[in-house]
Amino acid sequence: MDEPTHPPLPDENGVEDRRAARRRWELAKIARAEAEIDAGYGITGPELEKFLHDLLHSDQPVTVPPARRLPRRT
Repeated sequence: MDEPTHPPLPDENGVEDRRAARRRWELAKIARAEAEIDAGYGITGPELEKFLHDLLHSDQPVTVPPARRLPRRT
């Protein structure tokens, strides 16, 4: 049986509300990124590799490369 044997405890501290709000925020960011990709915007592989390298090997803030219109893939 997949159903719990007792109802969940009330969320007195708002944890579930915060989780739900965070999930909505994350889903909105993902949807925006997918729309940009669908519109042909992104960064190239070398730009991504450099960004990830800098991110992993620096203790300073790293700037994300700007998304720009990429040529269509064939």
